[in-house]
Amino acid sequence: MSESEKKLMDAGVRKPTVIIDWDGTCVPSAWPERPRKWLFGARVAIRHFLAMGYEVKVHTVRTHSSNFTFDGPNEERDNDLAYIRDMLDGEGLYDVGIVLDDKPPAIFYIDDRAIRFEGNWGSVIEKVNEVHNAGEETKGDITDVAQEVAVK
Repeated sequence: MSESEKKLMDAGVRKPTVIIDWDGTCVPSAWPERPRKWLFGARVAIRHFLAMGYEVKVHTVRTHSSNFTFDGPNEERDNDLAYIRDMLDGEGLYDVGIVLDDKPPAIFYIDDRAIRFEGNWGSVIEKVNEVHNAGEETKGDITDVAQEVAVK
């Protein structure tokens, strides 16, 4: 965190935000199922970030517009949001927000599928190639989804 961000945080002007992916980071990746088991360490980490003074939000694309229509009430979308809120509240994590389709500004993004960009696109290509060429056990649900779509 930069010195100017620390000053804003100390003055109460702005709380830097940590965005944490939901599926595959907080709970096992099992969409469209709604796992009720937290991944080891996720709850402790969220509490740690809150105690450090960060605003914490979980991000999900479970409710992404490509999965749903917005022509009125959508029970599945509402159920997904209620599921996540219930999991958070069940752990006393009432201050953790839920972020849907957009990508809000944050100081950290924590995601099981992320590749860190460190100024070298060649390195990014190498990392993508590694995952692309990996076995199915490494790719996880990405391969499962691709196979399911190919079968249809």
